[in-house]
Amino acid sequence: MKSPYLLLALLAAGAVACTKTVTPAPAPAVKVEVQNPVEAPRPAEAPVAAPATGAADIAKSGAEAAKAGAEAAKARAEALKAAADATKK
Repeated sequence: MKSPYLLLALLAAGAVACTKTVTPAPAPAVKVEVQNPVEAPRPAEAPVAAPATGAADIAKSGAEAAKAGAEAAKARAEALKAAADATKK
């Protein structure tokens, strides 16, 4: 055999030997524990907002306030009339 072919064969054998890798051992299996759904922690509940006041409730409270205001004005007018009558006597 010619020496260039022998040298080329030696280089090829060395390249194959150097590229051989050792397969690592598989990693041990990780045990995962699953919690029972009954025992699992529950997220905090959101606060509940107060119910919204409807337009009918607002109108009702406005009517009640107007009625109370009218009664107070009537009582003041009667008190002023009584005071005026008292000063005339």
